[in-house]
Amino acid sequence: FHPDGLILGMGTDDSMVRIWDMKTQSLVHSFEGHDKKVTAIDFSENGYYMGSTSEDGTARLWDLRKLKNVKTLELSSAATSISFDHSGTFMCAAAGKDITVCVVKAWTPLATLSGHSKDVTG
Repeated sequence: FHPDGLILGMGTDDSMVRIWDMKTQSLVHSFEGHDKKVTAIDFSENGYYMGSTSEDGTARLWDLRKLKNVKTLELSSAATSISFDHSGTFMCAAAGKDITVCVVKAWTPLATLSGHSKDVTG
């Protein structure tokens, strides 16, 4: 859910990211860009952005005010999870046995956390 609780985001098997208005129970927008199944979504703390990951090995940043993809991060393999920190400064995405931590504003990787013996799932 969006931080205001009025928007629901979801990813689909057909590579779409969708947002729904919970008051009207209607589809607000469908975002295209991923090439494979969307595996996770998360909203930034201020609700201006939504992040998504996909089996296509990317993490994408969507601007909810402009309704478009503004940044794409290529990951090492199929991505399984995405999360923003509570300040909105950082975002992490899991792909395979690695977690990539990015600075959101610059969309630059800060660190890659490796060493997990199994794939990271959340």
